Formats: sequence, structure tokens, C-alpha cells
Amino acid sequence: MNMDEGVQIRLLKTDKFKDIGCSIRFLNPLTAKEATARSLLALMLCDRCEKYDTKQKMADIADELYGITLNAQTMGYGKAQVLEIRSKIINPRYVQDDQLLKTWLDFLHEVIFHPKKQQGKLDQELFQEAKEILQFKMDRSKDEPSQWSVMRCLQLAGEGTALGISALGDPALLANMQISDVSDVYEAMIQTAPIEIIVCGDFDEAQMRNAIKSAFPFAFRKPSELVHYAAQISKREGIIEEYRDISQTSVMMLWFTHTEITDQDYWKLKVANAMLGQYSPSLLFQEVREKNSLCYSIFSNLISFDGALGIMTGIEKENLEKTLDLIHIQMDRMKNGEFDEELLTTSKMLLINSLRSTKDDMGSLFSLAYQNALLKQQSEIEDLVKIIQNTTKEDVVRVMKKCTHALTYVLTKEDDHEENNK
Repeated sequence: MNMDEGVQIRLLKTDKFKDIGCSIRFLNPLTAKEATARSLLALMLCDRCEKYDTKQKMADIADELYGITLNAQTMGYGKAQVLEIRSKIINPRYVQDDQLLKTWLDFLHEVIFHPKKQQGKLDQELFQEAKEILQFKMDRSKDEPSQWSVMRCLQLAGEGTALGISALGDPALLANMQISDVSDVYEAMIQTAPIEIIVCGDFDEAQMRNAIKSAFPFAFRKPSELVHYAAQISKREGIIEEYRDISQTSVMMLWFTHTEITDQDYWKLKVANAMLGQYSPSLLFQEVREKNSLCYSIFSNLISFDGALGIMTGIEKENLEKTLDLIHIQMDRMKNGEFDEELLTTSKMLLINSLRSTKDDMGSLFSLAYQNALLKQQSEIEDLVKIIQNTTKEDVVRVMKKCTHALTYVLTKEDDHEENNK
């Protein structure tokens, strides 16, 4: 339902949890500079605010509210970056506290509407702390070869497009980021960003709806626009190798699926991806890992809002050519229908089990509800199950034939590179 234009409340009533969770998501255009600023903002918002202006005061109110959780993060959704503030509290019925719900929502109001400021700008001390934390996160991602390979491949293939921008931000831009940049994105977010407020748990719906409206008096704003798309052309092609002193070669291979997340073939593509590399019976796992012992782990994953598919693995340098060849062979097998019905049946069963397990995880319920909001649809889990069950071998072949190789990124040993150039 609408609180106001561009602000939606979604109530997910279930008795599966003893907690009540609230996810507040702000949808923003994805640009490198603003993505970096919002990642800083996420760190600042959940650290301190005007009323609770020290870490001790934040800890005290958390204890007073029976150990609530509070965190904020940024996420990429196609052409958009989402800043999420999420909190969870024990259901008031278990502690016999009639004011607990109001006190909790009042606290979240303070966090969102009254961040700690100095002279009209966000707090400088908080800003510096957030910069150090974000720099550490970026450095840690760069130091982890598998994470870096994924980010670097997307950056290269999607240069100049949304695909190439990390939701975490840009390290080069972080160094020159000013407090005014973060203040600007905060004000824009509060005033204009489309908002979804999703609450999950066992509660009285009318009471919760009224409490949410009272706690979060957001101003009028335009509703969200569609942010999904299907990437078409890679800015870089073939194989790109970069070098570092690492013990294992990391590989990220990228395909464009040419299937948007709203396409009727999307869940058929999900089945195909499950067969290709999502579970242990998959072609990649069986052929590359089990039969040829080329890696410890290998998997494929859909980058759904960008219309892309990635395959990730870590191998020994001397096995690079054989591994890449085997991966391409498995893609060709999928496109040519060279797989048996047992793999199709098993993969559908595993995908359905995974989908149904969504009901048992609050975070997954938040994600599904938000995906429905962004896509302006209302897909129930059992509706998706039926699509999966009805997917045929011909469907799988058809969606896989649309996939085109975009780029292969290889991060490998620096000493090999130096020896080859002597």
C-alpha cells in the first residue's frame, strides 16, 4: 500500500519468527561518485545519530530494546543502487512490553531523519571513521583474488555502464570524497528517493501500518522507474589477464544472457543456470571438478538485473587453458541439448527446494518482496515453482542459445608473467 506517492509499505505477516524485522530501502540512480558517497552514508547512519550521539548511547538503547540489531548496506540492482537500513527486534508479545514497538520505530526514526551533524552538515568525525572503514573494505576485496576477479571482470566488460559500477563505490573517488558529497546524497535520498518499507513477522497489520506511517513521515516523491535491463555489448572482449603475486589463478567468465528479469523465459534461465553450475550435480561441478580435478569449487551465477551470467573458479596456472576449454564445452552442451533428463529433473527439484526455503529466512523474504516491488509484479513462491516444474529441455536449450560470451578475466601469478617477459 502507499503511504504517499513513491513510498510503499509491504507487510509480510508470518508466525515463523519470534522477531519482527524492518527493511527500509531507498532506490537511487547508480553513478560511481554517488555510489561511493552512499556507501559512506550507510556506515554513518547506523553508527550514531543526534539523539544517541555516542557509541555507548547507541549500545544502551539497543540493550533497552532487548538487543535489537541495526545495520545498513548498499546493493546494486541493475541501473540503481539501493541503500538499505535493516533492524530486527524481539516480538513484544514475548516480553510483555506494550510500548516496545513504538520505542523501536521511534529509534529508527531518529537514525533516519536525525543523523549526527555539525553546522548543518553530517558529522566530520563520523565521516572520517566511515572513510577508513570503507577503504578497509575496498582493500580487503582487492586482496581477495576471487572477489577482485568478479568485480574487475564486470568493471572491464561494463565500462561506462551500470554493469561496471560497484555498489560499494570507487576507491579512486573515495580518496577525494568530501563531507558535503555525503550530505548531498543524504538530503537527496530523504527527499526524492523512492522508498520501500518492508516489515516481516507476526503482528496486527492495521496497528503496524499506522505505526509505520507515524514513525516515517516521508515527503511526496515520484514512484520508482524500472531499473532492470539486459546488457548487450561488452566494452572489452576475449581474455584479459592481469598479474599479482598470488598462489592460485582466479577466473571469472562473463556471458550476456539477453534475457531480462521480467522476461517470461527468466525462470527457465534459472533452471538452465542450476544445471550449468549452481549445484553439485551440475555440468561444471561434475566435469571440471569431479572428473578432471581442476579446482576445488566452481559455480555459475545470474546477475539478474543486468542480464548477465558469471562463472567463477580458482585453479592452478598450468591448468588455465584446459579449464577454459572445458567450461566452453559445458556451455555448448547446454546450447546443444547434450544433457540427460535426470540432470534437468534433479536441478529443478533443487531449485524448487531452495525457493521454498525462502519462507524460513527473513532476509530472503525481504529480498523477494523487494524484487517484486522493483519489477512491479507480485510473484508468489508457488507461482514460480509451477514455472520451474513446467520448464522443458527445449526451454533450456532456447534460453542458453541466446547467451553470448562477453569477457574472460584471469588474475594469475605475477612471477609467471615476469618470467615470460625475460
